[in-house]
Amino acid sequence: MTVDLAALLVGERDRLVDDWARSLGRLLPAFTHRPVHDLTAAGRAVVDGLVRYLETSEPGVLRTLASHDAVVRLLGAVEFPEVLRSLMALREQAGRLLEPQIAGAAAQARAYGGLVAATDLLLGELARVEQHRRRPAAEVGAAAIDLEQHLVAETRRALR
Repeated sequence: MTVDLAALLVGERDRLVDDWARSLGRLLPAFTHRPVHDLTAAGRAVVDGLVRYLETSEPGVLRTLASHDAVVRLLGAVEFPEVLRSLMALREQAGRLLEPQIAGAAAQARAYGGLVAATDLLLGELARVEQHRRRPAAEVGAAAIDLEQHLVAETRRALR
C-alpha cells in the first residue's frame, strides 16, 4: 500500500500549523515576539506548498512558495538561520504527527524521506532568495558553497 503523504498533510494541516506556531516561541527565542497570525500564515503557506510539490513533483511550486508574501515577511522579520530551524521544526512535527497514521516502519521511512526531500528543496530555494536579497550577484556564487554546507549540516542535525 502506498502512503499518500500529501493527503495526510492536508488532513492534519491546521493542527500541525497551530502546534508549530505555538511551539516556535519555546523552541526559538527569535520568534517570541512574532504575531501568531504571521506564523500560522507562513506555516499554512509552507504546508500547502509542500503538499502541491508532493502531488506534482514540480520544483516551480517551491520557487513560488519561496516568494509567497507570508514566507517573505517571515524572512524579513527573523534571521535566516532561525527561519531554517523553524522549517526543520515544522518538518519534525509533521513527521511525529503523521507517524501513527502510517502503518509499517518501511512506509513511515519512505513517507518521512519524501517530507525531508521536499523540505530540503524548499530550504534550497529560500537560501537562493536570501542570497540574492542580501548580497550583490558577484558575491552570491562564492557564498553558495558556505550556505550549501550550512544546509547540509542543519539537515543532518535535524535527522538525528
